[in-house]
Amino acid sequence: MQKVETFNVDIYVPPVIPYAYDYLFKWYGFQKYGFLPKEDHVELLYTLSEKDSAHPERLEKWMARQDKIGRIEQEFCVFDIRVERRLRISYAE
Repeated sequence: MQKVETFNVDIYVPPVIPYAYDYLFKWYGFQKYGFLPKEDHVELLYTLSEKDSAHPERLEKWMARQDKIGRIEQEFCVFDIRVERRLRISYAE
């Protein structure tokens, strides 16, 4: 069995509250992986963001905040969802 890394997740979606992602993480976390993202801050942080055509300034501010929280190790896009693997700055120093 593969070791599961503890991680946090932070999500930006145009409707502001990521109900759909919350549901998916809980469903797949419990049903498929038996593991959920941690509530307490840990070193590894995944950020997921969707395009916000109506208010791009909100996404820009959110991304600027994320840059202060952690540095990007890896990033990729799945459809229009940007996924970043970050290490929290407070842990990396």
